[in-house]
Amino acid sequence: MKYLLYSIVILTFVTACTKTKPLIINLPETEQKLAISSVVIPGNILAVSVSYSFSALKNAKDSMGNNVFDSTLYQQFLVSHALVTISYNGKTDTLSKLAPGIYASAGVLQLVNANYTLNVYDSATQLRVFANSTMLQKVNFDSLYFEKERTATDTTLKVHFSVADNLSEENYYMVSYYNTVASPIYNSVFSNPNKNKFVLVELYSDKVVEANGKIKVDKNFFILDENDTLIIELANISKGYYEFLSAYKKSDQLIYQLLGEPVNLPTNINIGYGYFSTFNPSFKIVDLSKL
Repeated sequence: MKYLLYSIVILTFVTACTKTKPLIINLPETEQKLAISSVVIPGNILAVSVSYSFSALKNAKDSMGNNVFDSTLYQQFLVSHALVTISYNGKTDTLSKLAPGIYASAGVLQLVNANYTLNVYDSATQLRVFANSTMLQKVNFDSLYFEKERTATDTTLKVHFSVADNLSEENYYMVSYYNTVASPIYNSVFSNPNKNKFVLVELYSDKVVEANGKIKVDKNFFILDENDTLIIELANISKGYYEFLSAYKKSDQLIYQLLGEPVNLPTNINIGYGYFSTFNPSFKIVDLSKL
């Protein structure tokens, strides 16, 4: 189980940190804080990343005096001595450390509408943060189908889906697409000749609901290999997490989600950075070679 959790979590927290080009950052020194990022994997597996804000490290400087963050230094930001717990319904579970800065637990997110409290304590710096999140109802695709369109130079995947929206309340949705090579656990199950990672996250609100109460989406994107295997996930998320992800997508840098600075993202972390969210995603695995 520990290998399974580790494999899936690495997809979310490390994939986009492999860029070789350094990120140039010009920032004043700020108070050292913890930055939190969470991900929920189908099967009620909760993973939490704990890292330091930029000021926790002695960053290198370029010739202009700007702070320089190189993705090869990523490991130095991770917190290896954290106690990470989740409290809910009168219980408290301690998350297991899978790797430096990455903590996970299976089966804790099962109570719909329950309040979950995250507490993180770093014994090395004695920094402490906490956050609250309400577990939302799981949603499923009302309809979902795919088409492939081939040309002489590339292949386009057309995705068509709808989600039945509850018109009596405000709702927000996250749809994630990624191929098997971007997830080691799926890659070990399905054949996948493509070696390039594909990850795409789209956000929707019920402002696009049609008169019949459904959100209908028709999306086209190029795929790297028409024989690839694609995983599509749908999650009902909170307004706060929707706003956090919207700001994060505008920043176009995964590293900001992990470290919380320098982009001023919305947060629900008390005395820290990042976002703690609980949800229950549904998912579909598609073998593109059979379309």
